[in-house]
Amino acid sequence: MSAKIKIPKQLQTKTNGETLATVNGCDVQVCIDELIHQYPDLEGEIFDDQGMLLLKWMVYINRRISGASDALSNPVREGDMIELLPVVAGG
Repeated sequence: MSAKIKIPKQLQTKTNGETLATVNGCDVQVCIDELIHQYPDLEGEIFDDQGMLLLKWMVYINRRISGASDALSNPVREGDMIELLPVVAGG
């Protein structure tokens, strides 16, 4: 399935300023893996060394939040928009 990943501002220095990437995959994990394949400088910026999503990111599909525990296994359909948004904390 062809989907798009909106690249957050924090990562655009690693993607030559690109803000959007087209990827193919059946779930979020595969799509993000392809994004990293397209832009190798993203290695270590999204996943930890165990392949888990870093805690600093939330995944949205079509502007709907994916569950934190299963975000990477969520299926992707043709034309979906995946967004990686930074987790904001403060006090």
